[in-house]
Order: sequence, then C-alpha cells, then structure tokens
Amino acid sequence: MRNILFYTFFPFLVWSQNTDNQTIQQSSPAHLQKNLESLSWTPVPVQAALYSTALPGLGQAYNKKYWKIPLIWGILGTGTYAIGYYKRNYDGYHSRFITAVNTGTDQKRYIREQLARAQKQASRYYNYAVILMALAYVLNIIDALVDANLYELDHEKEFSLKLTLVPKNNTDPFLGISLNIKF
Repeated sequence: MRNILFYTFFPFLVWSQNTDNQTIQQSSPAHLQKNLESLSWTPVPVQAALYSTALPGLGQAYNKKYWKIPLIWGILGTGTYAIGYYKRNYDGYHSRFITAVNTGTDQKRYIREQLARAQKQASRYYNYAVILMALAYVLNIIDALVDANLYELDHEKEFSLKLTLVPKNNTDPFLGISLNIKF
C-alpha cells in the first residue's frame, strides 16, 4: 500500500527497465570489472540541483540522502509559518494604527506611538523571516549540488576528527580538537 501511495504522489521517480534482448557472454575478470564500473551509479550534480530547485528535498532524494528530507521540509515549513505569523501581526497592527490615526484624539497619541513601533517591529521580523526562508531554500539547492559532487569521494580514510586532551605548558590539561587530513 505504501508503494502505491509513493508512486501516486511521485510518478516522476519511476524508472523503467531496459527490455533489450541481451546475451550473457563469457569474459575475462578485467572485462567484468569494467562492466561493474559502468554499472555503478553516480549522481549528476546539475540534475540534483535542478531537482532541489523544483521541489526542496528532491535533490537529496536523488543523491540517496533520504535523512535530509525531513530536516529540509521542517526548516522550510517553520519558515513558511513564521512568514505567515509576522505578516498577520503586521496587518493587525497596521489596521489598528490606521484606526487610531483616523480617530485623531490627543488621548490616543500614546497608543498611536505604541502601535507605530509595534507595526515597525512586525515589519522587520517579517522581512527577516522572508530573508531566512530564501536563504534556507538556496542552501537546500547548494547542499544537493555539493553532495552530488562529493558522492565518489572516499572521505572515511582521509578525514578524521579526534578529541584529545592536550597539555598546556605541562600543567593543566584541556580539551582540544584535532583535524587530521591525509593526502
């Protein structure tokens, strides 16, 4: 049932099988190794970036980094909620400010100043939310692009991060971070 729902909502992720009649040939181990290398899948970076541009998280699915998709959707969903929240606040303060200005009594001068400050603050927070949402969207695309470029990099042997206790002047030990890169 889960597969049916998945292919219903994401039909573009269905790949077809090649139905050409292929014959099995006896070949040397070197020829088999070459065939295995040609069968290994590597992501195309531009395609991953385009997928992430079209639908955030799709580039990460293309790169087979499925654990990143909920993070991306959570960040973008939170950003969308923040934009709506601050837009509603701004609209509410703006309408109350217009009402206070139109009534025009001196007793409401203090209220008008408070509403003007609140309106300005809500506008500022709304702008921050839009900028952060755009930044999260762009970072999603950059992540898909970089992850596709680094797909073949075997970094487990070359990079390591190790926490060590390093003596300072041979008196008090403190916690230090060591990053080792081997070429």
